[in-house]
Amino acid sequence: MFKDHIYRAIRGMSLRRKILLIVSATCLAVFLVCSAVFQTIYLHTLEQNARRNLEATYQQKYNELEEYLGDLDNIAYTVMYSNWAQDLLKPKSTWSPSVIDQVRSNATHFLSSLSTVNSDIRFAILTKSGAAVQNNNTMVIRYDYDITQEPWYGQLLSTKKYMAFETPNRVYHNAEQPMLMIYYPISNNYSFDLVGYLMISIPCEHFRFLELVPTEDSLVRLADGAGQPVVSTSQLLAPQIADGFHRSGDAWDYGGALPVEGWRLQVRYRQSVPGGQSGQPFRVLFLIMLPVAIFCLLVTLWFSQYLTNPILRCKRAILAIRDNELGIQVENGYTDEIGELIDGLNDMSLAIANLVDQNRIMYLLKRDAEFDVLQQKINPHFLYNTLEIINGLILDGEHKHAVRVCEMLGQMFRYNLDDHKWVTVREECDYVRRYLTVLGYSSTAGLEMEFEVDPCLEKRRVLKFIMQPLVENSVRHGFHKSKTGCLTVQVDRVDSHLHIAVMDNGRGIEEAALERLRESIYSKPPAPGNAHIGLSNVYQRLQMEYGDEARFTISSVPGRGTKTEIWIREEDLDAL
Repeated sequence: MFKDHIYRAIRGMSLRRKILLIVSATCLAVFLVCSAVFQTIYLHTLEQNARRNLEATYQQKYNELEEYLGDLDNIAYTVMYSNWAQDLLKPKSTWSPSVIDQVRSNATHFLSSLSTVNSDIRFAILTKSGAAVQNNNTMVIRYDYDITQEPWYGQLLSTKKYMAFETPNRVYHNAEQPMLMIYYPISNNYSFDLVGYLMISIPCEHFRFLELVPTEDSLVRLADGAGQPVVSTSQLLAPQIADGFHRSGDAWDYGGALPVEGWRLQVRYRQSVPGGQSGQPFRVLFLIMLPVAIFCLLVTLWFSQYLTNPILRCKRAILAIRDNELGIQVENGYTDEIGELIDGLNDMSLAIANLVDQNRIMYLLKRDAEFDVLQQKINPHFLYNTLEIINGLILDGEHKHAVRVCEMLGQMFRYNLDDHKWVTVREECDYVRRYLTVLGYSSTAGLEMEFEVDPCLEKRRVLKFIMQPLVENSVRHGFHKSKTGCLTVQVDRVDSHLHIAVMDNGRGIEEAALERLRESIYSKPPAPGNAHIGLSNVYQRLQMEYGDEARFTISSVPGRGTKTEIWIREEDLDAL
């Protein structure tokens, strides 16, 4: 009961109070989280201190190695471009054997002295033919060693220097430990042609200075590309340490590349939290965060459902209204602002349904009124022309013919006064025949008329008064200055369309005039003073009834005649 009371109380709250309640709960959760986060600040401080120490140690060792290699470069350039080295590598074809031996002896002595000064680093000069001059030492270069067969020989020529970490007995007969080999190509001082190579061999023990650190908190190891130690065999570091800074248990590690290809420097900062309490703050934080996270999750889910369920229902209702499901209503169980929103949507849905019904009725009334107006625009014009014919017949004493015209006119007006908007093709053709009979008493008495109507289409229903204006236009404009000619009315089926065509062999229409005629017919509304009001009205009525699916075209060839056509889809006729 208490739970139900609380639930009803929350449901009855306004949306603002609900939000305040959620925000208050969130602030409480944030306070609890912050109290746990403060306990871990000192770990963050330790980590920052470790990062600075590791980066400083790495940079110091990097600079020491770079300085050491730079000193070797200076020695190498001094040796390569000295006079005795250039003499040693000159062609010996004009030298006597004694001179050659003396030059080689001097070179060996100089390299031995240079090796002694530089802590027993080995120096050797290789000629292009493979002959070697090296300092006195128990290690001797292999007689079959050919530097040009090395896979990195091309890189040596392009970069003018190459460093390689060599295993024992690959270059020297009796080497006992790996060495760092540095190769330099030697060029002639004058022609700049390649004449030989300088090879410096450095025992790995010489790099022990890189593993010396000033404090006991740090440990440094020089490793090759496979993670194996180059100098020491310390197991305090992992075989592989990734580049950059990262934590490893209670210590921090840092890995980075060195100027020697494949060599890496691994540094560990061994300071840890005193008393083995490194994980305690994290455990406290986890124990506090877990219930807070669960609580926030449950509250978020509940509040999300409370807000989103009615919104989703409103969304579905709006989509249904968009799909013309008018008058749809959404169930409302809310008494706050959400309930007011749903009530508003329901009222709007009913209002839209009522408005659409009203608009539909008004549209039908307006369309019928427009149709009647268009239809009535035809009658006065035709009546005027017919009265002129009757007047002429009476003046000429042709009373019987005048009576015949009046009978035809009466039948036509009886057809006109019929309230039916739809007639059969046969009825429309009979109306056109009566119209042409009336015209037969005018100046176009010599006009030949033909009807080509498919018998299968005579009972199809079409709009009233869509054929007579086409015939009238051909008679008035096609045979304006001629009393003879041929007029054909054709009704057939073309590509699932009812096709109506009125063709004459009159004077035709020039292209410019034809374009103006089309513009006047297709203009909406019809242009004021339109001389072809009948054609324009037929087009407008077709558009009102059948839409853009109904086609109305007029084509002409000057001097040969004019053709006016109407296409109406049969499926539109079947829908009547």
